[in-house]
Amino acid sequence: GINAEYGKQWYQRRVRVIFVRTLYQRNKTSHFCTLRSDMLMSFHDCKIQDIYKQDPCHDFAFYIQYAVNEKRIQDKIQPKLKEFYIKIVTEKTELLSDTAIILADPYVLNVFLLHKPLS
Repeated sequence: GINAEYGKQWYQRRVRVIFVRTLYQRNKTSHFCTLRSDMLMSFHDCKIQDIYKQDPCHDFAFYIQYAVNEKRIQDKIQPKLKEFYIKIVTEKTELLSDTAIILADPYVLNVFLLHKPLS
């Protein structure tokens, strides 16, 4: 029925995210980093909450994408990024590899490289 089809779609979407992570870990190609971020933001934009709400990197990717769109890291998102960083360091889960994939996206790297810290 409808529930079975919905469950199948959720599973397929989740498998795609995991597949992209695996491809990046094996190949170290930045295209997979961009794809990982784009997929997560697409799930967000399409309001597919079952995927993006369960993804531990959603909030991080959301704030990073905001910085990419603004072409700078605004003061208001710096505390959120710091909070996420602390979570990564203390929990030491798969967040580390997923976060690394998002940060290795060339567009994200560009924003961080051009960012001028507060004095």
